[in-house]
Amino acid sequence: KRGKMRDLSISCKDFRRVIFVYDASTAPQNVLYQSVRMIAFPESQEKLFAFAHKLDEKDIVDRRLCGVRNVASHEKEEAKAANDSESTQSKNPLSSSSSPPSVDGWSLYDAKAEYDRMRMLDKANYLRLTEKNLDYKFSPTYPSRIVVPANITDEQLDKIGKFRSRARIPAVVYIDPVTKAIIARSAQPMGGIQGTRCKEDETYVNTLRIINPNKTKYVYLFDARPKYAALGNKAMGKGFENVNNYDKAQIEFFAIDNIHAVRTSMEQLMNLCLTNENLDMAEWHTKLFQSKWLHHVRQILIGAKRVAECVKIDRASCLVHCSDGWDRTAQLTSLAQIILDPFYRTIKGFAVLIEKEWVSFGHQFEERIGHGHAEVHDQRSPVFIQFIDCVWQMLRQSPLSFEFTEEFLVSVLDHVYDCRFGTFLFNFESQRRKARYKEKTESLWSFLLAPKQSDIYVNYLYQYCDHKETQKMLQVSSDSRRIVLWEAYHMRYSKEFFECSVTPAVAAMQHSSQAHSRKKYMSVSKSHVQRTCSVIEKESGEAKQEHSKTESLIVITDCTEETTSPDPAASTSSLPKKEVDEAVIDNLPPPPPPPQVSMGDNITEL
Repeated sequence: KRGKMRDLSISCKDFRRVIFVYDASTAPQNVLYQSVRMIAFPESQEKLFAFAHKLDEKDIVDRRLCGVRNVASHEKEEAKAANDSESTQSKNPLSSSSSPPSVDGWSLYDAKAEYDRMRMLDKANYLRLTEKNLDYKFSPTYPSRIVVPANITDEQLDKIGKFRSRARIPAVVYIDPVTKAIIARSAQPMGGIQGTRCKEDETYVNTLRIINPNKTKYVYLFDARPKYAALGNKAMGKGFENVNNYDKAQIEFFAIDNIHAVRTSMEQLMNLCLTNENLDMAEWHTKLFQSKWLHHVRQILIGAKRVAECVKIDRASCLVHCSDGWDRTAQLTSLAQIILDPFYRTIKGFAVLIEKEWVSFGHQFEERIGHGHAEVHDQRSPVFIQFIDCVWQMLRQSPLSFEFTEEFLVSVLDHVYDCRFGTFLFNFESQRRKARYKEKTESLWSFLLAPKQSDIYVNYLYQYCDHKETQKMLQVSSDSRRIVLWEAYHMRYSKEFFECSVTPAVAAMQHSSQAHSRKKYMSVSKSHVQRTCSVIEKESGEAKQEHSKTESLIVITDCTEETTSPDPAASTSSLPKKEVDEAVIDNLPPPPPPPQVSMGDNITEL
């Protein structure tokens, strides 16, 4: 209460706190409260904002231009910059930011097309695409089409479905183009304390090893849970595989904690990040350690790295699962594919990966985020946030290997919560089809991948890196000293961080306003480097010829004699080849100063 004024405080799921200040004499508290409650917690998913929101094409085109420049001049500069860097971009086969005409987010991911891209269904791989779940009766939580070994019949899949939790059978999701090793995912088996067996399941797992052309000794079973948790599930009639029953199989546990531990960890972390207390350094690090958030992130990275090494280095196939196979399993398979496949490190590829591993394979976004749910149930958990945090850790370690920036990751997380798009609504593909969400809602990717919008999130250094190196397995460190707090996301609502930093929205505007000057400068700098290197090579050749003629002469110069300043280009000709690039860089002109963004007249639009 503030005299006649009243406050209505709202605590958001992403830990923001919004306060409405209103005049109680004109706006009764119960009316305002009921209005906000009705919008935040509708009676059904179909009454969420996403079903009323329609994407305005003009918003996509003009959103980033506010406070920067007019559209006409912007398009002219963009066309000129595209022409200047055309030769450079043509050398980047992975870049997905080559100005597509438009993006239909709902058609971005097609299971058959994605498997064809990986050449997964080639006859030599002995895999097939089954439509046994086309009506979602076999497994309501699985996609309609999944890939299985070609020699496994649909009748065998029926028996395997009864043995695996929720009929989430092993499904092949990735095949390495070089080693031909496979990553499959599933839910836990229903062995129980009695050790119930399923011959068909054992045959399936052994087939993953047999069809591997490397003739590896083992097939690996990766259980994301701590072993004690897996043993506890065994007491409830579930559990894990008994490797004595599976031919040439090895099992490893990754000790990644469950959704309840992650939820508690996130709450402790955000309470620490949003506190108004002036903590000393020792107390801050102690509480950060006690939250165990970075510990959870590290355990996931260790597991994902092991899966990738199994496929790439050991050249062995593997099966990944946790309990039901839609939380920790999705984290491990997604991160492993980012490490292995450079396509998933592009903007388009990352969107395809999320659609494949998270949306279609049934991560329960409705349950984990709590879309439209007034009650705070124990199934809420920031599992997807944890995954994006892991992606950011890899982006931080290898910034040249990703086409997108951290602003892109923050935007994805924001739209998970805001219910503006239909991409992350509902739990399973079957529920989305029933609600006809593609007809009634907009896709997040239609917005983020639109040509004018996606340029905000492009890492402009990505096109200048060595893409032969990018196509190799991404080097990820799980050393505790390399795992750090993601300030741009976790600290952005902290008063201290907000007052002394640039918010993602302003950063996006500044990034877009500077993009064209950066591209132009990098294009000019590259051509300058090429010309200078050619001059150096020419002068080096002439110097070698001159040296061969006068190799018997020894010229002694008086130290007291006046010397003139050597020419910079000529001086570099005598340098070793490794030092040539550094000498050239030293001679480059300074980059243009970044343009200033005026926030005075456009703060309302921002």
